[in-house]
Amino acid sequence: MSSQHSPSCPTRLGRETRLLNAPRQPMLMIAVAGLIGILADHRLGISSDHWPLLVAVAIAVLTIAWVCQPLRIAAILLATAGSFGFYHHQQLYQYERQTLAGFLSDAWQPIWVEAIIRSPIQRRPDVLAEQRSEHPAEAWQSLMRIEVVAVRDGSSYRAASGTARVIVDGEVTGLLYGDRIRFAGHAQRIPAASNPGEVDLQQAYRARRQLVRMHVDSPAQIDVVAAGNWSLRRAIDAIGNRGQLALTANLKPQQAPLAEALVLGRREAVDRSMRDRLLETGTIHLLAVSGLHVGIVAIAASWLAIFLGGSRTTNLMFVIGVCLAYMLVTGARPPVVRAATLISIFLIGRLIGKRSDPLNALASAAVLLMLIDPLSIGQIGTHLSFLAVATIVLCSGLPDPRPQLDPLDELLQSRWAMLLALGQTAWQSIRQLISISFWIWIIGLPIVWHHFHVITPISVIANVLLWIPLTVALVSGLVTAVLGGIWLPLGEVPGEICSRSLQIIVRLVDGLANIDGAFFWLPSPPHWMLPVFYLAIVATAFLIPHRYKRPAVLACAALWFAVAIGLATGRADPDRMIATFIDVGHGTSVLLEFPNGENWLYDAGRLGDPAFARWPIEAVLWSEGIRHLDGLIVSHADSDHYNAIAGLAERFSIARVVGSHELFEDKQQGIAEVGRVLKAKGIPIESLAAGDLLLQQPNCRVTALHPPAKHLPGKDNANSIVLRIDCFDRTIVLPGDLEQPGTAMLLIQARPRPGGVLMAPHHGSLSQDIFPILQWADPSVVIASGGKRAAGPRVRKMLTETGAQGFVTHRDGAIRVSIARDGIVVRTWRQSPWPKGG
Repeated sequence: MSSQHSPSCPTRLGRETRLLNAPRQPMLMIAVAGLIGILADHRLGISSDHWPLLVAVAIAVLTIAWVCQPLRIAAILLATAGSFGFYHHQQLYQYERQTLAGFLSDAWQPIWVEAIIRSPIQRRPDVLAEQRSEHPAEAWQSLMRIEVVAVRDGSSYRAASGTARVIVDGEVTGLLYGDRIRFAGHAQRIPAASNPGEVDLQQAYRARRQLVRMHVDSPAQIDVVAAGNWSLRRAIDAIGNRGQLALTANLKPQQAPLAEALVLGRREAVDRSMRDRLLETGTIHLLAVSGLHVGIVAIAASWLAIFLGGSRTTNLMFVIGVCLAYMLVTGARPPVVRAATLISIFLIGRLIGKRSDPLNALASAAVLLMLIDPLSIGQIGTHLSFLAVATIVLCSGLPDPRPQLDPLDELLQSRWAMLLALGQTAWQSIRQLISISFWIWIIGLPIVWHHFHVITPISVIANVLLWIPLTVALVSGLVTAVLGGIWLPLGEVPGEICSRSLQIIVRLVDGLANIDGAFFWLPSPPHWMLPVFYLAIVATAFLIPHRYKRPAVLACAALWFAVAIGLATGRADPDRMIATFIDVGHGTSVLLEFPNGENWLYDAGRLGDPAFARWPIEAVLWSEGIRHLDGLIVSHADSDHYNAIAGLAERFSIARVVGSHELFEDKQQGIAEVGRVLKAKGIPIESLAAGDLLLQQPNCRVTALHPPAKHLPGKDNANSIVLRIDCFDRTIVLPGDLEQPGTAMLLIQARPRPGGVLMAPHHGSLSQDIFPILQWADPSVVIASGGKRAAGPRVRKMLTETGAQGFVTHRDGAIRVSIARDGIVVRTWRQSPWPKGG
């Protein structure tokens, strides 16, 4: 079939240059100018002292150019860019002036606050409570955003300002937007990234205008000072809570959280395993109420309007009102604002008898979002939302390219049975959906790959297959929330329909995720590759002759992908060995990169939620371009040394896991779960004992110094695996949590060459005397992998007793030790960050 007869998008990318015709696209030009102004302020960091001068210059240029017709448009756009840049600067200035952060440090500390609730209260699974086998009904945490008005200082409260994210262990009920509360908890300033490749939490929280996060141990610690006054936001919050209650009451417990995310935008309720499967199938957008959801709601509202009757004007206004109400109930996030704006502009155009230009409408939504919340422009959800809609506009905004039937064909077709006609229409619709899904995946692939390190070709089919059950689930879920919010029994029938639809969605997602080749976890390419991709695609789409667009765009994307893969993959340095002590908090994980290209991990865990242990470790692995581990050594059966392994095994290939003889005979629930995951993945488990040779290379040798083949009496710590790594005539000793009587056995081993590197045993704990080990190893560098306690002055003094340099991951961030023939070089991430793969 020739390309002109295909519904594929590239033939539609052939929209003429009129697509960017300035008189027809005024809002597009304004949106681009405003975005440039915001990015200029964000990237250049223009100070408050300079902005008045820049505004005065912009006004002068605008005044002069107004007399000169050719310069008028340029002057207007310059003034627009300056205005939006100044507006962004003012919003950022107000955010940075919050006084709450002045009461806190980067470490968690106790705090008493008085605050006003400024968001719906969401719930999420309490992973740690579930691991402790507590009752599922109690295994929840509550999340809310607050505006702090006072902080307790001694016996009185002092005025303060700022917003914070609060996590409460347990379900908080009965509180609404605007309620004034007091509570005791712990708080910290949002910390900077402490490992290479980590998400910049300060940047992420800035979009929410938050400098601080807090934790409360129980809902009982929260006291209500005063109920909030009536407001639209408070009423919407109450409606949302009633809807959540209706969904919880009328759906199965395992399906209610997914319904809360789909219908109300309360996605925190969905557990991590479901989130991971959605990410792997490229359908994670189901949890973020987006344009797809708003479009389904608009269609359902139009059907209801037709059913109820009424004039055309009344029906259109009803649909607009429903979309705006849904936007508010779901939290007015950027994708919802964009979708609701687009639909409203389209319907208003129909109302006044004018056709809205799709790109101009999309640009109007962007301008509105920049006015409402300019700090949200940097969010990945915003990028993907606008990019997806722009792709759909380019793919389906042109007239139908299918050839018109001649009169004889029309006569013949008119005699076909109705079923065949419907089948042809359905097939054409499916082809169109697959085409659009394919191009959305292609265009969004670089951003998704860069941020999530996953490529999901299965998403092209997944999003098409999920369309019908998603529509049914969303509409029936809305009916359940509305009717059940009025009277719970009214939600039973639609709740059953919603439940069955969600069951289909979950089964489809699970089935698709288990298909070989459905997704690939990969290190991401460098930042600069993203603009290269989009500039190349735009140039190809608008400059290549129409008939060659389809192969040209695909060839451009394929070439970019091939280059990106090469740049994303790490390469070994044959002249050095690198050990990276990852900052995981109170825990241990050391990445060992050997000259021959082998990569090993010594331990992978931290106290607390396993996901928090996995995230920094995988961030470091991705940043180094690593997708395969030749081995993972587990020093002993304490969770802060192994609880990230299960999550890592889902994303990285692991050749083998090495532990002591008794490691996986331990009856702990956590270690048993790791064993089940390794068995399911086909990862072999090997044992290691003192004297065993783990690795032999021309310049490197790795041997085990401890434990003996026969288990020592006492705690697991006494049997912790101790590694000795000799590379380029330098030694690294990794002792895990070694303590007596294991310490005594280590000290009778042959001493390493002085001037090497020692990891402090047991995270630099003060409960044991490490001076004998320091004397035995005589290192030039001592590193403690630990949390807040390890960063204290007493620990630092202990680490440096023999004159060695002392480092602590909690204070210094990731610590990189590079060993080469000319000696040892130590770099800390917080003091001297190293480039990706550097």
